[in-house]
Amino acid sequence: MIGIQLDNNFSPKLHATALCKSLTLGETTEQNQAIILKMHPGESKENPTLGVGLDSYTNDEDVNFLRYAIRQNFKQDHLVINSMVIKNGDIDINATY
Repeated sequence: MIGIQLDNNFSPKLHATALCKSLTLGETTEQNQAIILKMHPGESKENPTLGVGLDSYTNDEDVNFLRYAIRQNFKQDHLVINSMVIKNGDIDINATY
Protein backbone atom coordinates (compact mmCIF):
# COMPACT_ATOMS: atom_id res chain seq x y z
CA MET A 1 0.00 0.00 0.00
CA ILE A 2 1.29 3.46 -0.86
CA GLY A 3 0.91 6.20 1.73
CA ILE A 4 2.72 8.74 3.87
CA GLN A 5 5.87 7.18 5.30
CA LEU A 6 6.76 7.61 8.96
CA ASP A 7 10.13 7.58 10.71
CA ASN A 8 11.04 5.36 13.70
CA ASN A 9 9.30 7.82 16.05
CA PHE A 10 6.07 7.58 14.02
CA SER A 11 6.49 11.15 12.76
CA PRO A 12 5.99 11.91 9.05
CA LYS A 13 9.14 11.64 6.96
CA LEU A 14 9.89 14.88 5.18
CA HIS A 15 11.56 15.19 1.80
CA ALA A 16 13.49 18.41 1.40
CA THR A 17 13.66 20.02 -2.00
CA ALA A 18 15.21 23.32 -3.08
CA LEU A 19 11.87 25.07 -2.64
CA CYS A 20 10.17 23.38 0.32
CA LYS A 21 9.76 20.32 2.51
CA SER A 22 7.11 17.78 1.59
CA LEU A 23 5.80 14.49 2.91
CA THR A 24 7.46 11.31 1.67
CA LEU A 25 5.18 8.81 -0.08
CA GLY A 26 6.02 5.13 -0.41
CA GLU A 27 5.24 1.58 0.66
CA THR A 28 3.54 1.58 4.08
CA THR A 29 2.39 -2.01 4.65
CA GLU A 30 5.07 -2.82 7.26
CA GLN A 31 4.65 0.48 9.09
CA ASN A 32 0.86 -0.03 9.17
CA GLN A 33 1.43 -3.46 10.74
CA ALA A 34 3.77 -1.92 13.35
CA ILE A 35 1.23 0.76 14.19
CA ILE A 36 -1.55 -1.81 14.65
CA LEU A 37 0.69 -3.93 16.90
CA LYS A 38 1.76 -0.96 19.04
CA MET A 39 -1.57 0.89 19.23
CA HIS A 40 -4.13 0.09 21.93
CA PRO A 41 -7.86 -0.08 21.19
CA GLY A 42 -9.36 3.39 21.55
CA GLU A 43 -6.30 5.31 20.33
CA SER A 44 -7.65 5.80 16.81
CA LYS A 45 -10.68 8.05 16.36
CA GLU A 46 -11.30 6.64 12.87
CA ASN A 47 -11.39 3.05 14.13
CA PRO A 48 -11.67 2.91 17.94
CA THR A 49 -11.57 -0.90 18.15
CA LEU A 50 -8.33 -1.25 16.14
CA GLY A 51 -5.11 -2.00 18.00
CA VAL A 52 -3.35 -4.99 19.57
CA GLY A 53 -1.57 -3.16 22.39
CA LEU A 54 1.50 -5.37 22.13
CA ASP A 55 3.13 -4.00 25.29
CA SER A 56 0.31 -5.46 27.39
CA TYR A 57 1.39 -8.99 26.34
CA THR A 58 5.05 -8.69 27.43
CA ASN A 59 4.82 -11.08 30.40
CA ASP A 60 2.30 -13.46 28.86
CA GLU A 61 3.59 -17.00 28.42
CA ASP A 62 0.57 -18.18 26.43
CA VAL A 63 0.77 -16.58 22.99
CA ASN A 64 -2.57 -17.91 21.74
CA PHE A 65 -4.56 -14.82 22.77
CA LEU A 66 -1.88 -12.56 21.27
CA ARG A 67 -2.01 -14.57 18.04
CA TYR A 68 -5.81 -14.21 18.03
CA ALA A 69 -5.63 -10.43 18.70
CA ILE A 70 -3.15 -9.96 15.85
CA ARG A 71 -5.29 -11.97 13.42
CA GLN A 72 -8.46 -10.06 14.36
CA ASN A 73 -6.86 -6.63 14.11
CA PHE A 74 -5.06 -7.33 10.84
CA LYS A 75 -8.32 -8.68 9.39
CA GLN A 76 -10.09 -5.50 10.52
CA ASP A 77 -7.52 -3.48 8.52
CA HIS A 78 -7.95 -5.84 5.52
CA LEU A 79 -4.46 -7.34 5.95
CA VAL A 80 -4.11 -10.99 4.92
CA ILE A 81 -1.63 -12.89 7.08
CA ASN A 82 0.45 -15.29 4.99
CA SER A 83 2.55 -16.49 7.93
CA MET A 84 3.03 -15.61 11.58
CA VAL A 85 5.66 -16.98 13.98
CA ILE A 86 5.78 -15.95 17.64
CA LYS A 87 8.76 -17.49 19.40
CA ASN A 88 11.09 -16.43 22.23
CA GLY A 89 9.62 -12.92 22.37
CA ASP A 90 10.06 -12.32 18.64
CA ILE A 91 7.20 -11.84 16.21
CA ASP A 92 7.64 -12.43 12.48
CA ILE A 93 4.58 -11.62 10.38
CA ASN A 94 4.23 -11.77 6.61
CA ALA A 95 1.01 -9.98 5.65
CA THR A 96 -0.27 -8.12 2.60
CA TYR A 97 -3.27 -6.02 1.62
